[in-house]
Amino acid sequence: MQEKYLNEFLKPFKELGYKYLYKKRTNDKEDGLLLLYHSDQFNLVDYMKVEFYQPGIELLNRDNVGIVAKLSFRDSPNTQIVVATTHLLFNPRRNDIRLAQTQLLLTEIEKIAFIENTASGPKYLPIIFSGDFNLEPYTGVYKFITEGSFEYYGKGKNLEPTEFRALSYLLIPPLLHITDNCQYFHLLIKRLKENITGDTKIKDTKYADKQDTSYGVAVFKQTEFDTNKIEPQLIEITQNDYVKFSSGRLTHPFNLHSVYKHTNKHGKKEVTTNQGEWITVDYIFYSDLEPIDIYTLPTVEKCKNLPTIPNFAVGSDHLCLGASFKILKKK
Repeated sequence: MQEKYLNEFLKPFKELGYKYLYKKRTNDKEDGLLLLYHSDQFNLVDYMKVEFYQPGIELLNRDNVGIVAKLSFRDSPNTQIVVATTHLLFNPRRNDIRLAQTQLLLTEIEKIAFIENTASGPKYLPIIFSGDFNLEPYTGVYKFITEGSFEYYGKGKNLEPTEFRALSYLLIPPLLHITDNCQYFHLLIKRLKENITGDTKIKDTKYADKQDTSYGVAVFKQTEFDTNKIEPQLIEITQNDYVKFSSGRLTHPFNLHSVYKHTNKHGKKEVTTNQGEWITVDYIFYSDLEPIDIYTLPTVEKCKNLPTIPNFAVGSDHLCLGASFKILKKK
């Protein structure tokens, strides 16, 4: 969404009762992301406008951005959902950058979607995660999102096997305090402290050579977590509970699925845009929701005789995606 057209574009939506979040790309870019929600149905509980640009970090030196919003239903305030959107880097050869951007955004989603720790693991709000990911189905970043795990060590910048210039164990540096499970390290420690029991011992980098009797925390020295280290780090924070940095593999705690299967019932390939050929690069991912209606995408065969987009009939260079979901209201 180009900033100079924002107010003009928003006018009819405001008249219909919509509110919005907008995040322009960093530096001198003129476009950004727009997320609209109907104020008669939702309240905005929390949000984060995410900048992927991190000075001095090679894989995070692009100007792409993301938005993460926590919404509650007006008629059921305890029923909440997290909606996130992004537009990842376009460069077709740099899936490694898109992987780093996705790690950063999933970490922000984890921060906002977290509810509580349980005996079976962290509990999260339902999530809708959509946008222009600039990657095709079943490639590396897609697998990471939908499978919850991806090993990048030893792969090329396209995240495919290679014998030349392979990626090291380090993707984004630990100085960002983002673990390889897409969680902020300091938040993980804070949550564990809040749930501490009498016999639980938590190791913490916040202190050095001290014993915090208020928490019963077993403390290790700051040097055990090195924010400048590029080699793998495995840090025990409770007994049999570890976090990893620079391990060569990313994971995330969400069970995300794609609304679309990327082929129709006849096995024909669905498409969302034309980048020299008709392909899919746009997605709606979700967790803990039930899709009940999906906007149908055209196939390659239906589009191959059409002029490229935008054209006289389609005003965008991407086709529309859409889905309706069922969510159970909480009392």
